[in-house]
Amino acid sequence: MDWVAPVSTAIGAVIGVGSALLSERIRWRRDLRGRAVEARRELYASFLTSFDATFRSLEAVERGTYLPDLSRAEAAEDARAAHRLNAIRQHIRITAPDRIVDAVDALYRDIKQACDLLGAGLDRGSEEVLHVVDNINQRAEAVRLEMRRDLGFLMQP
Repeated sequence: MDWVAPVSTAIGAVIGVGSALLSERIRWRRDLRGRAVEARRELYASFLTSFDATFRSLEAVERGTYLPDLSRAEAAEDARAAHRLNAIRQHIRITAPDRIVDAVDALYRDIKQACDLLGAGLDRGSEEVLHVVDNINQRAEAVRLEMRRDLGFLMQP
């Protein structure tokens, strides 16, 4: 019966070490998920900030507020490119879930279309621009909603 105590001790040690390792693994995964959510939150905030600045710059082009040595088309293209919207969009494409990538891509296409229309000389009074601006506003709201859902602020539908 001298072997019962060492075996019990060994079994207890194995259980103790195993539960400590399991607990540490769970904590590591939780921390990893938390860091991933925080990284996406920062990325989404950067995209929305860049989108807002790009939209305001395109509005300035529409009002005729741009450098006189640029054509309106060049000013519209500069307004679209100046705020790194596409660079941030590319980062989202490799980081975010597909539903967010799709929403961001649709919004970017509408921004590009608005840029093309403004560059062609159309203004906010034209039906085409009004339609694109309406699409941009709707898509921007959809992007915000999907981002909030991804970050856990809204329940899944």
